[in-house]
Amino acid sequence: MSGSACRVFVLYNHSLFAEGVMALLSQQQGVSLLGAEAASESAAESVRRLHPDVVILEGAEGDSAYAIGHLLRECPHTRLIALSLEDDRMEIYDNYQVATPHPADLIHAILIGRDKAGCSPTEGQPA
Repeated sequence: MSGSACRVFVLYNHSLFAEGVMALLSQQQGVSLLGAEAASESAAESVRRLHPDVVILEGAEGDSAYAIGHLLRECPHTRLIALSLEDDRMEIYDNYQVATPHPADLIHAILIGRDKAGCSPTEGQPA
């Protein structure tokens, strides 16, 4: 898939979260936004239909926790990134956590998984 961008979908609990993440990602080379939807059972259907490489979720509790469990079963090749705004934490569902004090950390997390997700490297992105 040389030259293709990582396809990203956002699941949110609060529209302000989705708008902020999408504004950040819309400016990044190597990232293609597929859209956003409130975290719910129907959102999992959108993820299955769109086949994103990466799904960004708001938090890892409540409706997002349900979505994570469902997506891990239904879309095993999709990289899941759950962001917690309360404690600057990012959980990447390759089973590790990292602190995320800067927006560039999110971009890095999306792009480091590009080989696993089938995305090609993009020159000039943070390492």
